[in-house]
Amino acid sequence: MSRSGPELDMSSEGQPGGERIGIFGGTFDPIHQGHLDFALAAQRACRLQRVLFIPSRHPWHKDQPLAGYADRLAMVRLALEDHPQWEALESPERGPTYSVDEVAWVQSLYPEAELWFLLGADAFRDLPRWKDYQRLLGMCNFVLAPRERLDLKQLPSGLVQPIADGKEELRTVAGTRVLFLGNFHSPLSSTNLRHGTGNVQTGVPALVEEYIRQQRLYGRG
Repeated sequence: MSRSGPELDMSSEGQPGGERIGIFGGTFDPIHQGHLDFALAAQRACRLQRVLFIPSRHPWHKDQPLAGYADRLAMVRLALEDHPQWEALESPERGPTYSVDEVAWVQSLYPEAELWFLLGADAFRDLPRWKDYQRLLGMCNFVLAPRERLDLKQLPSGLVQPIADGKEELRTVAGTRVLFLGNFHSPLSSTNLRHGTGNVQTGVPALVEEYIRQQRLYGRG
């Protein structure tokens, strides 16, 4: 796992007396070590007291997962067993899963918390295609993992304010904070693991690998 870079200066911002909570939504088909490494890097950089993993029931912007929701939720719970500050939440949404609704739900659960949304930088760049993205920009802060070579200055003008040279932190047009974990890197991909081009035994936690074999997911077993 690569280092995440310098921590944020949290001395002057945040909700008084509230937790800093990370929100990590995703298909998790399956959850793998790269997801866990990103959560750990985000937790350290943003000094998060809690990270909430929320598997998507029906992701609107992707093909439907190979594993069912119950299996994906079970795998996430198994992956988090050694991380007492991390928790898997069962989404209340029954239809398509939208991030703005997930964040609103977490806000209702933790109204005093400072929320950080964990996201790949490529997904953040495509945020204008998401449901109510302008509302989402004002609801939480963002911590981004690089997925490809990305010049932060090339992000759409409707997302972020202009940034100075050498800055890893920037602001959305709504004024919320964005931290880019430029030194973080993970070679793992759920797509590769599903289709056998990645090594499941080294790519996922041992309990998840055992569950995949027992349930004969992704052609294993």
